Amino acid sequence: LWFKPAGMLTQGTHFGDHCSLLRTAQTALASRQALLPVHRLDREARGLVVVAHDRPTAAKLAAQFASRQVEKAYRAVVMGRLAAAHAKQTIDLPLDGRLAVTHYRPGAYDPARDRTTVDVWIVTGRRHQIRRHFDRIGHPLAGDPRYGTGNRDDNGLQLWATRLAFNCPADGRRRTYVLPPDRMPAAPPAVSTT
Repeated sequence: LWFKPAGMLTQGTHFGDHCSLLRTAQTALASRQALLPVHRLDREARGLVVVAHDRPTAAKLAAQFASRQVEKAYRAVVMGRLAAAHAKQTIDLPLDGRLAVTHYRPGAYDPARDRTTVDVWIVTGRRHQIRRHFDRIGHPLAGDPRYGTGNRDDNGLQLWATRLAFNCPADGRRRTYVLPPDRMPAAPPAVSTT
């Protein structure tokens, strides 16, 4: 399990991979064999990523992702005020003609910046799903360079992969990993709605 910072690719491109998370992990571990991606985060996002050390492990983990056995949680900061603070809500708008389901719970609202911190759980894993879903409901992610307008943020895309839970391929036990608080975004103070 690795922390991917914003601006780093999870894996390389056909131009090279020397600055990717996979190459960084391989170098840090002084591994002679190539590490394998199990899932990816957008270049602009930051947070937890699972990396496999061999093909059988990669296959077992990829099967869990494909069959939706992996719990994935995120934190994002979106533009505007989301209604029904602290109530779990769902976005189920298709993306690219396929089912896409995003659950979220609005948290604190920052009136000075007109932004809401949200906790997000995705059922499906479509390309840029969180970013596209929130843009489609009129609340693009702060700092998103691709989706939304008027959402510039000097700190970049405000999206963190904060939690992963899956069955360990080695022993079958359920494992849960949570991003440490010092890597998480600071939530703005809660503001009264009255």
